[in-house]
Amino acid sequence: MAVTPWVIRPLQLLLVTLFVAFVGAQVLLILGSTMLVPAGSPELERFRWAVLLAAGLGLVCLQVVLVATWRLLGLVRSDRIFRPGALPWVDAIVVALVMAWVILLAAAMPVLQFAQADDAPGLGGLHLMLLLVAAVPVLMMLVMRTLLRRATALTTDLEGVV
Repeated sequence: MAVTPWVIRPLQLLLVTLFVAFVGAQVLLILGSTMLVPAGSPELERFRWAVLLAAGLGLVCLQVVLVATWRLLGLVRSDRIFRPGALPWVDAIVVALVMAWVILLAAAMPVLQFAQADDAPGLGGLHLMLLLVAAVPVLMMLVMRTLLRRATALTTDLEGVV
């Protein structure tokens, strides 16, 4: 693959940058959790902890996606992407994206309650739109997983013929 060398290195650099940014965001979530919502309001306090938990778990899911993508890039670089060993990494991406979507879904109720308590109706709509947008990568990865399975089967068949 002639395109591979000049594409993989910048992509790996971006993956490392994103991973470090996600770790930084997790640290900021922990350190800034006391400043997110002023103390004293029980409704907002519950919302704060729900948001912190959802954001932390969501970032972990995204970190899993980054690590699995890194591993898949290594397989592309070594020209072993169409081997059965690539499938668990694609499955890890699918599972992590589905978990992130479920976390977003679980956070919908606290977000809608907060939007009512804080008189912020746009927040609920924004969260519902985020749910729709987050479903796209999940569905795309399911299609990509099917394509990889078919390509792996074809490669195995061709190797058997040769």
